[in-house]
Amino acid sequence: AYRAIDGVGPDVAPQKNHRPLMMIYFIAFTVVTSFFVLKLFVGAVIYSFNMVGLRLGGLLWLTEEQQLWLGLQTIIAKYRPATRMLPANSAVSRCMFRLATWTVFEVFVSAVILINVSALAAVHYGQPELQ
Repeated sequence: AYRAIDGVGPDVAPQKNHRPLMMIYFIAFTVVTSFFVLKLFVGAVIYSFNMVGLRLGGLLWLTEEQQLWLGLQTIIAKYRPATRMLPANSAVSRCMFRLATWTVFEVFVSAVILINVSALAAVHYGQPELQ
């Protein structure tokens, strides 16, 4: 990363922090690739778990009574009405409920988190040099 940031061009001596915006590329690359590798690992684990479950019939550890109970519960769950969250009776609770379920608020919170992460990753004036 430091060679890319310090690089000026072919056959030119490197200058310290010549292209500081290259760090954005390396941070983005690190974040994206780490999420990608994590998703690959989790996907492989879940795939293996599902394959073992299918091979063993899915209900290996359950007794017949437990399997019957599980079947009845799935039938009951299919016909259960969906629950809907309702705001409380007070005006403040209703206002907070509308704010928390508003899509724009969710985007705003995500943007604030992203700005916070960027600020924490940024170099500041007077920062001590790493040895």
